[in-house]
Amino acid sequence: MVRVRRNTLLVALLAIVVIFAAAGCEKLKISRLRANYYFTNGNKNFSQNLFRNAISDYEKALALNPNLAGAYRFLGESYKNLYRPGADTPDNAEKAAKALEALQKAYELEPLNKDVIYSLGDMYDKLRNFDEAEKHALRLQEERGLTKIDGYDDPFIIAGQGTIGLELLEDLPEIDTAIVPVGGGGLISGIALALKSANSSDRVIGVQMDRAPVMYHSLRAGALITMEEEDTIADALAGNIALNNQYTFRMVQEYVDDVVLVSDEEIAASMAFALEKHHLVVEGAGAVGIAALLYRRVREVGRNVVAVVSGSGVGLPLLLKVAQEHVACHSG
Repeated sequence: MVRVRRNTLLVALLAIVVIFAAAGCEKLKISRLRANYYFTNGNKNFSQNLFRNAISDYEKALALNPNLAGAYRFLGESYKNLYRPGADTPDNAEKAAKALEALQKAYELEPLNKDVIYSLGDMYDKLRNFDEAEKHALRLQEERGLTKIDGYDDPFIIAGQGTIGLELLEDLPEIDTAIVPVGGGGLISGIALALKSANSSDRVIGVQMDRAPVMYHSLRAGALITMEEEDTIADALAGNIALNNQYTFRMVQEYVDDVVLVSDEEIAASMAFALEKHHLVVEGAGAVGIAALLYRRVREVGRNVVAVVSGSGVGLPLLLKVAQEHVACHSG
């Protein structure tokens, strides 16, 4: 009799457990259905460029299902679309931080998803945080056995940049001075090699911003050094050079005659000069050669001088700010 009661009790307890488990599964199923609903709605808002509405939907989806990698990715993309490069405000900085946080979480959940990897790298690019972007690339290389193609310290990259030197010789055979932006040294290495091979007396002058100019100080030290990165309008030239550099540092030492520095104020004024006088949209890194000429940073300028203007990747807020502050200075 006691055994029967015990068995009956066990059966009752088992039934209760099954009921609760079923209820839990049903609750989980409902949560995931609701999460998918908000995720789908968020995607609809995202496709219509309603990024703030999309953010609200993705956050609701993640509150119900925190493992929804796609929601993290598009949450990060939504913040990234609201972020404005060059706008120095607390609100803009918060958008950048939230974009990175969401995209990092998406990467943790789906480390092999190429779209997630691209989104994260693109955000680092928008922030112009090249050191952090390179660290991320090196992590991927090590984790997956990938091949990394260096953006500047690669013989094929340098050779490609050297074709600019060949074009200069073709368009202006009498060139005697080339003024070239310097970051990691790939651009100037290729151009200098091409020009010096044609005429060893041609002068090649590199230009860097005066905020943490790694190549400039490394040349003077006779070896590569590292520096704390500083904010600069010439952000494409910012960042350290890998200490295991194989080509560019040695080539700059051998083929470049001098490297000079210009200030952020001078670079901004030169961007305005290019915009007003030549109708050219030039980013800070691309304007350093113009600044070197306008502010007479180059000694012994030749008679046939070329300043290489290397890019136009400047955000509209920054370009408008530069125009408002500096264009009037060049009027008349």
